[in-house]
Amino acid sequence: MLLRDPAAESWLFEASRLRLAFAEDLRRRKNLSAARAHLIVPGDGFAAMGAEPWPARTLTELRATGYRPALAVRPTPDLTSQETRDREPGGRRSDQQADR
Repeated sequence: MLLRDPAAESWLFEASRLRLAFAEDLRRRKNLSAARAHLIVPGDGFAAMGAEPWPARTLTELRATGYRPALAVRPTPDLTSQETRDREPGGRRSDQQADR
């Protein structure tokens, strides 16, 4: 396949556009998992180039396949082990436990 050729990456926009078009066709044919797999690469390619509005179009196609991006994990500040336990769901601080 043409897109498997390493030289295709030297034509990043064109290769990403072809992958997007192929994935759109797969999605229309109800082959959602294959479409999803083919949409990751062009999304990254378009984003790396800053080729607006292509990353948004790729994300729209990904969502149409049922893909939902993972929620970003917020970094937590450095905590001691005690502070970490206190912040866990259902964990109580010592002053709260005294009120029980």
